[in-house]
Formats: sequence, C-alpha cells, structure tokens
Amino acid sequence: MDAHKMAQRVNALPGQFESQLTPTQLNAIRSAIDGGAWDEAIDILIASLRNNESTITAAQRTELETLVEAMRIPSYTLGQLRIDDSPSR
Repeated sequence: MDAHKMAQRVNALPGQFESQLTPTQLNAIRSAIDGGAWDEAIDILIASLRNNESTITAAQRTELETLVEAMRIPSYTLGQLRIDDSPSR
C-alpha cells in the first residue's frame, strides 16, 4: 500500500469508529494522526476499543488488520477485540 492510500485510510479511522469511542479517545487518535504518528493512532484506537469493550464489525477488523500489516505493527492486539460476526441483514 502506498503512503497516500495509507494516509487516506488512517485519516478515515476516527469517523469509522466514532460511535464506539469517547471524545477524549477520538481527540488522542486525531492528534496522533495529525502529528504523523499513524502507528500510535492505531495503537490508541485498538486499546480504546478493547478498554471500552466495544464490538466491531468484521469489516472494521479487516480494515484494522490491513493497516496493521501494512505498517508492520504487531497484530496480536487485534485478537483481543470483540467482533460481531453475525450476518448483516
């Protein structure tokens, strides 16, 4: 994945997870993104989702997994997230 595409996808993360995060968590993620610390933003996002005991969709998990792999961030934390794997209607 090229840097431009990665930047677009990382910048979209706060909006994709907005309903599952507190304003403080969103601000921390946005600050990390604005500072160019994309890996830190993803770490904060995953930790926040885990701490909030949020359930994410399979599509959201796939997006996080794609970014984690592209940035070579350890992916073991993704396994700690709750996934809603029920079929969509």
